[in-house]
Amino acid sequence: MYQTDFITDYALNWLDESIKGEDKPFFLYLPYHAAHYPLQARPKDIEKYKGKYKKGWDELRKERFNKMQKIGIIPKDVKLSPPENDLNRKGKPFVPEYKEYYPWDDLTEEKKDSLDLEMAVYAAIIDRMDQNIGRVLKKLEDENKLENTLILFLVDNGSCLFFKNQITDVQPGPANSYWSLRTSWANLGNTPYRQYKQAGHEGGSHTPFIAYWPNKIKPNTITNQPAHVVDIAPTFLDVLDMEYPETIHGYNTEPLHGSSLLPIFEGKQREEPDYFISGVKNMRMFRSGDYKIVQLNGGQWELYNIIKDPTEVNNLASTLPEKVEELESKFSTTPLGYTDRKKRKN
Repeated sequence: MYQTDFITDYALNWLDESIKGEDKPFFLYLPYHAAHYPLQARPKDIEKYKGKYKKGWDELRKERFNKMQKIGIIPKDVKLSPPENDLNRKGKPFVPEYKEYYPWDDLTEEKKDSLDLEMAVYAAIIDRMDQNIGRVLKKLEDENKLENTLILFLVDNGSCLFFKNQITDVQPGPANSYWSLRTSWANLGNTPYRQYKQAGHEGGSHTPFIAYWPNKIKPNTITNQPAHVVDIAPTFLDVLDMEYPETIHGYNTEPLHGSSLLPIFEGKQREEPDYFISGVKNMRMFRSGDYKIVQLNGGQWELYNIIKDPTEVNNLASTLPEKVEELESKFSTTPLGYTDRKKRKN
């Protein structure tokens, strides 16, 4: 049994039990493990994509960038960030070969074939997830629920290049293999942005967010208004016209972070939050207004005008030190949203 199929089977069974013949609200959280590593997929799905990545990461990244500009996902004046290694504080790759960048044209044909397979398996993982999301939508359509159901689809981070506990004597694909994407494929996945999962740079934290609600949202609408995962709960409460409870089962609730996305869904301009925080450990990001500061592996703060320079190719830290100081001060005095998780009973 393939995990993505199993999760969907369970979700469909739940929908059968919960909404069939019922005219009441329902909530389904469908957290697929895909497209997370390890690179394991069904053979018939892998076959669809073999050979499709032989152009290599350099050419494909340019093609994706041009298409994104053509269809309006990114502005025409945005620059494509250069390819980069995943480096530690000493400027060395964490895992040589897998986390170093190599120009595609410098590789042998044999190497290109094996690298093409890696990406074919990754594409197959996403393909299988797409098929299963289609099964869920078909169920909602059959139950006459699709038109009035709000569906949010998002990922929690940018493309991942982790390579730990790897099993390299087995090719990616089968259940006994254990591979993840290497740096250059992850860099392709994060086009046009810099860096990867966990990083506060846009490649780690700037991800797609798709909202579908035929009765409310105009189709094929693209917005660049920023949002954060903490906005989801306030959005659901707003849609349902519900108040956030002060207590649950006799315990005080934590303050609700975020704000509703409903104005954006309705084609309006939402009041932008005062700040956004993302990244982990020594790779955090703090954004307020048009600017953001970000660290890479505990290094010096970098500063970017994220509106004019969303791909972070022009570090302004040396020319605007006062802005770095301002944002760093805000960051150091802003609650990160973490709690001590102690239950506080009334």
